[in-house]
Amino acid sequence: MPPRVTVIMPCANLDDKARHCIAAIHRQLRRSDEFLLMLDGHAEAADLGPQIQVHQSAVRRGPAVMRNWGASYAQGEVIFFVDADVEVHEGALERVRDFFAEQKGDAVFGCYDDSPSEPGLTSRFRNLMHHYVHWTNAGPAATFWAGCGAIQKNVFIQSGGFDENYRLPSIEDIELGVRLANKGHRIILDADLQGKHLKRWPLLAMWQTDLLQRAVPWSRLILRSAQMPQGLNTPWAARIAVAAQGLTLVSAGAACGISQFIWLTLWWQVLAVLGHYGFLTFLSKRYGGRFALQCVPLLVAYNIICGTGFMWASVIHISERLRRSFQHIDHPTPVMKSTAKNEVA
Repeated sequence: MPPRVTVIMPCANLDDKARHCIAAIHRQLRRSDEFLLMLDGHAEAADLGPQIQVHQSAVRRGPAVMRNWGASYAQGEVIFFVDADVEVHEGALERVRDFFAEQKGDAVFGCYDDSPSEPGLTSRFRNLMHHYVHWTNAGPAATFWAGCGAIQKNVFIQSGGFDENYRLPSIEDIELGVRLANKGHRIILDADLQGKHLKRWPLLAMWQTDLLQRAVPWSRLILRSAQMPQGLNTPWAARIAVAAQGLTLVSAGAACGISQFIWLTLWWQVLAVLGHYGFLTFLSKRYGGRFALQCVPLLVAYNIICGTGFMWASVIHISERLRRSFQHIDHPTPVMKSTAKNEVA
């Protein structure tokens, strides 16, 4: 028997795009399903249609908190998280039901489609990269995506939900996926579970997000867990591209004093771009060679941001370890342990 599904959508801005995304998932609901719209500090929620329950926070709390809050109200056996800027394709909800009815796993997530709504170069590049990375890594995964992803409610509750220390949209879904995978839960990336991303990406906003909300926290997660996950944004080709980009910058600096380093700089830069050969080929086939060439500078910037984020996170990680070491020296563990019992507030 298909499970009952609870759709949870955190929403910080109830604009026309958000209403469009609400309508896309609302028309796929069965009578037994429920839709929880979690308004993050927003005050206008009239005329959203039947079967939509609205919960609102007085102040902005962030998507991690709002999703967890929604899960506390959920009555369905399955929770389907959808972002307020993702227009899920027809049949998406049915695909989620079938996945859990057939007991294929504990969680499933999909990807953006390959036809972004925003026509700008930056927006198409960013959304198509997300599509390509997910599409080419379909199958068992050690991560999760809350933009269009579902999970068994009992598994979500037992896991502790999203880490609410992430106050802004960040890698809270990735971190949840890592925890689930480490506990032995089966997560599947279903590349046919798709939605259209309606977000417009200004260039500087994309770079800021990729560095501060993606590269740095993701690198810190990798360093804390002491393991480099394979797949999605960390395949060997991507790692080589980032490393080659770093060597490009080093060689470029050396070339200022030694002319022979110019050729070495060009070699490393070519290698850094070729690390994304598959993605560039995809872009060329989908939108033409000219569009793919226009995306090369954005890929170079992406490599630099990833490398900068990892170095930044490494400095933070080392600093925290040193601080803990000094604290341990200054406050050694006493030989005698207290027998006092902890009181629960």
